[in-house]
Amino acid sequence: MNIELWRDAGPRWDVKEVRVEKVDGSTAKVSVRADLPLVGATYAMTYTVHGDGTIQVECSYKPGADKLAMMPRFGTELVVAPGFENLSWYGRGPKETLNDRAFERIGIYRSTVDKEWVEYMRPQENGNKTDVRWVKLTNAAGFGIVATGASPLNVTARHYTKTDMERAGYSFQMKRHPETYLNLDAAQMGAGGIDSWSPNAYPMTPYRIPSGEERSFSYTLKGVAAEVAKQ
Repeated sequence: MNIELWRDAGPRWDVKEVRVEKVDGSTAKVSVRADLPLVGATYAMTYTVHGDGTIQVECSYKPGADKLAMMPRFGTELVVAPGFENLSWYGRGPKETLNDRAFERIGIYRSTVDKEWVEYMRPQENGNKTDVRWVKLTNAAGFGIVATGASPLNVTARHYTKTDMERAGYSFQMKRHPETYLNLDAAQMGAGGIDSWSPNAYPMTPYRIPSGEERSFSYTLKGVAAEVAKQ
């Protein structure tokens, strides 16, 4: 099961079509359709931009004919400008969760991006939150963005890229970026590792993401204004 092929499948887009449409006097839509040559699939994204600054993001995936390894995740990654360090979310917490480790309670939690980094023996995926209805990133003045899923999301926010984590043997070898890398995912595979006889300790079948199924999800992005203190 060559699960590593998905590492480069997403970044290597072969864009086939880009369309810009005027929906009405205050709304525009940008659509992008692309092939994913490494996996023989197609992917499409649509951004509907409204006059109040709200952006609706829609993503869809259609598999090809080849039978491929399961996906590690299905979602998007946003790079958020420096300074938006305060993190809050409505979902499971306060500790990290995955779909086969969803033991935390659903609630509203507040933290920072740095505090949500989980230190393991070596750098790896960490800090994910499951069943997230919305997630907010704000700066010291209270301004920022909020992402709200049409369905509950998996969310991760950190100051390190996936390449940083893969190349480093220890956390101190990584350079902290001022930007925040925000993952908004429709699905993430489970952690697995519950026994010593499954191949490569992969997650059990219910917690995998089959690559041969069509998938889609959507979320909205909206600006957050600083709350004015009541007199």
